Amino acid sequence: MTRQAQALIDAISKTCAGRLMPRSASHPPCTRSHPCVWRGTSIVVMEDVVISAPYTPDSCVGGSAAANERMRAVLAGLALS
Repeated sequence: MTRQAQALIDAISKTCAGRLMPRSASHPPCTRSHPCVWRGTSIVVMEDVVISAPYTPDSCVGGSAAANERMRAVLAGLALS
């Protein structure tokens, strides 16, 4: 894994898990992070969404539609340099 890839997993880990759910009065503010692990060269988020190299929004597969869309948005907002 490269330093850039590790920086990406660190950034994903810090994003708010609660933001996967629509905001509502019954959904309190988020206080936890997305659990992320390496599986080979892929990043697995919340044991559900798999992000493979080159770690772009199009690299996200699996998970619920909301989880997958959230990870795509997170990746779109992050840039590997």
